[in-house]
This record gives sequence, structure tokens and C-alpha cells, in this order.
Amino acid sequence: MSETVTLQDIHNDLEFLKEKVTHIEQEIDMLKDINPEVREEYFQKLKVIEKTKGKTFDNKEDFLEYLENEI
Repeated sequence: MSETVTLQDIHNDLEFLKEKVTHIEQEIDMLKDINPEVREEYFQKLKVIEKTKGKTFDNKEDFLEYLENEI
């Protein structure tokens, strides 16, 4: 069974996609406004972490304490 696609069907599909992309762009812009930029000190901490051997933590609190005190 073959399906016939008309120009109107294609147009409708493209309009739907255009609306979705516009919505996604608006959500991205909104998220940019909500989330502050990453502070430079965190980039420096990430560089130190990348250079060290792997370290495991038992829980989130231990990890956060390590980030605050050890790096």
C-alpha cells in the first residue's frame, strides 16, 4: 500500500516542526536566564580534579566537603 503525500501535508509537517523548534529555542533562552554562569573558581577546581586519580565518596555530603576543603 503506497501513501500519497501532498504539498499541503508537507507544509503542515514543516509548520509543526517550526513551532516545535521555536518552542525549544524559547525554553533554552529561559533556562539561560534562570541558571547563572559558572564561576571561574569551579573551572579551576575541575582542572585539579581532572589531574588527580579517581576518588570515590560514600555520599554527596562527603563529595561536597571534599570540593570545598580539599581542592
